[in-house]
Order: sequence, then structure tokens, then C-alpha cells
Amino acid sequence: MRIFLTKGSKLIENAEEFLTEKEIQTLTEQNLQEIFSLEYVASELQLPGFRIDTLAFNKESSAFYVIEYKKDRNLVIDQGVAYLNLMLKIEEIASTLDIKSTTTSKRVAAEILFGLHEWGYS
Repeated sequence: MRIFLTKGSKLIENAEEFLTEKEIQTLTEQNLQEIFSLEYVASELQLPGFRIDTLAFNKESSAFYVIEYKKDRNLVIDQGVAYLNLMLKIEEIASTLDIKSTTTSKRVAAEILFGLHEWGYS
């Protein structure tokens, strides 16, 4: 992964490279607010069938974000399908909830699946 530093108004490529996905993950998690305006929620979150590298939360949209770090592009497609299935499960749960707001019902469904009420995101 190419990393750039700023020098005045110019970008200069940093000669150092990250050795592992974990190094990129740690740097990203420590700077989620500055990079993406997201709040850190969890790292290495284990769910049935897969693990989320970084889970973040956007207070403005009340939406959760899943961030994955990959060197092998082939794995991205497999995990993308897993996350699509997860989102469909959230839709399914949300449709069974007796809540008028679609956004609220999806948030509650995500909280049920992720167990996020334990962290104060309910």
C-alpha cells in the first residue's frame, strides 16, 4: 500500500511500506475520526461464520461501517458475499419488527445481530 506524507501543499510518497494488514488496521483504527469521521466500535468482531476486522459507527447517519483489510483481492469477493448475506439478514429482521421508521428498524436489527447494545449503541 502506498502511503503519502504532506510537505506544504505537496504529497510525497513515504518510502516505508506496511509489512502486514494488522499494521494498516492499527493505524486506521487509531485515526478513524480523522480519516473517515467515524467512531471506533470494535476490532476483530467475531460473528457466526466470519469476523469483521474493524466495526465503526457514524453518529450523523446512525450507520455502522465494516472495514476490512486485504492483501489478496480474491478474498474480498468472498467476504463481500458474506456481508451481503448479513445485510439481507438485517433487512429480514428489520421487516419483522413493529417499528415505523425503516432506519430505526434496521439499526435495531443490526444491534440484535452484532450485540451492539452491550457497547451503548442502542
